[in-house]
Amino acid sequence: MPGDSFELEAGASVLQSRDGLELPVDLLIKKPFPLLPRLDFMIGAGSELVEMLRPGQAARFGGQLALDLMYWPTERVGVWLEPTCDALSYRGVSLSLESTSGLLIGW
Repeated sequence: MPGDSFELEAGASVLQSRDGLELPVDLLIKKPFPLLPRLDFMIGAGSELVEMLRPGQAARFGGQLALDLMYWPTERVGVWLEPTCDALSYRGVSLSLESTSGLLIGW
């Protein structure tokens, strides 16, 4: 059924931290919820692996929760905001809150 869809999202980035360069890789399952004709919301959860790009640093593994809000002022161009919460195993459990945003281009 059209309303029962899920999305699979894979992401990777390179970040500078106080411990050196990090390579976080995540895989999330997301459920979309259309709110208005031009406004969409998605909630997602999944796993995350953060590889440290510095010798002697251990990789970190954990989970991620993400909320997406997408606004489409035109049919093919939009903007998105995605706050996330990560829980990683590193000297216990490390929690972090992050947010990303950007431009959406559809075709």
